[in-house]
Amino acid sequence: MQGGFDKSLAIDIDGGGLHARVSMREDRKKLYKRAMRYSAVGLEMGFSVAIGVAIGYGLDRYFHTGPWLTLIFLLLGVVAGFRGLFSLMKDLDKNERGK
Repeated sequence: MQGGFDKSLAIDIDGGGLHARVSMREDRKKLYKRAMRYSAVGLEMGFSVAIGVAIGYGLDRYFHTGPWLTLIFLLLGVVAGFRGLFSLMKDLDKNERGK
């Protein structure tokens, strides 16, 4: 205990006399884990689009097809990015229903 503050919280579960200690460190760990997941979705969206454009551009240069393969792979990158976003939404919904 530093500065007169106890950095843990005591919880009485069902009045049965059982006490669980939940520390602020565990809460912070959960918060960091959630923040990492959110930031990963943003990076996944950006990288999916960038990789799709790069592959499409490379194939367009190889096959001399103009912008068509770039556009197709751009759309595939966007779809892949949204797939990651929907996966996060599904996980969040599952966690909310479980509580």
